[in-house]
Amino acid sequence: MTEGVIEGAEIECPLHGARYCLKTGKVRAVPAICSIRVYPVHVVGNDVLIELPV
Repeated sequence: MTEGVIEGAEIECPLHGARYCLKTGKVRAVPAICSIRVYPVHVVGNDVLIELPV
């Protein structure tokens, strides 16, 4: 998804064109049928911090 196109609160997969909600990871457009994982993100100064599960 690092190459995905973001529009509003959705991201489009560059490989198959499926769309996902950036906030929940839920599928918004086929061909995907499974949600993707999302992680809380915080911007602190010039740093982007991603909360990963332990």
